[in-house]
Amino acid sequence: ELLVEAQIPPELRHEFLHFTPAEFAPVAVDLEDLNKFIDELVFPPDMPRLDLLAVDDVPQRDLSLQHMSRTVMQEILDLHATAIALVGGAHFHTLREMNRRFLAKACERYGSDTGLRCPNHAEAMQADQKLWQSISSLINDEGWCMDDAIHEVVVVRNEIATLLMPRPNPPKLPASWVLRKGGLKGLGKGKGKGAKGGKSAKGSGVQVNGLQIATFYKKGQEKHLLCNDFSKGKCTRPNYCKFEHKCGVWLPDGSICLQDHTPLQHKKTAH
Repeated sequence: ELLVEAQIPPELRHEFLHFTPAEFAPVAVDLEDLNKFIDELVFPPDMPRLDLLAVDDVPQRDLSLQHMSRTVMQEILDLHATAIALVGGAHFHTLREMNRRFLAKACERYGSDTGLRCPNHAEAMQADQKLWQSISSLINDEGWCMDDAIHEVVVVRNEIATLLMPRPNPPKLPASWVLRKGGLKGLGKGKGKGAKGGKSAKGSGVQVNGLQIATFYKKGQEKHLLCNDFSKGKCTRPNYCKFEHKCGVWLPDGSICLQDHTPLQHKKTAH
């Protein structure tokens, strides 16, 4: 039944006049949140799902290349060989034989007099990668089966001996050598003696007539100071001077003259 305007109740007329369509505007919904909400309705969180039970996480194991023993290396190689044999890649005996040859060469010991060492763990890992690269190239490029490829690389070509050949072992430094700033220096003291004079710091001192003059010299553990005025020929207290009056000219062999003449008379004096 249709109502005429005169028959419309005031309440209904008020609601009609104040009606706003914005109340029914669509609300933005995140599709990811909606799918998650639907999944929770269909599969409650406390109920295990079949796809999660069927697929396990890939096991991982942290390995340290610095402290990997032969036993740990053998466990890794055996695990790899077992996985390949289970999927039918190659016969288990073929894989075990390859691992036996690899371990025997990687862990071979050499005497200290030979100057050789076995490959370290990083070099052994790199050799294993190159070994499998050669095997995979025969399988993928030549169409060989894995058993024949392993026999070709390991037995016929003997690439294990090439990849794991002994490395040169540099000799160890003596315990008396330590690393200091500027290079390696020994802790021992020299036993030889200079041809003339004692020790001094070459390059420290004065110059007289173009000659480098030392200001002191050492005899044993004692330090003797040379008179600078005597070196210049200007000392006025030869009998009371507390410094030594000796020639401080450096000689070509690295020693000091230390004779009684002055540096001014060095070139004129026979030595």
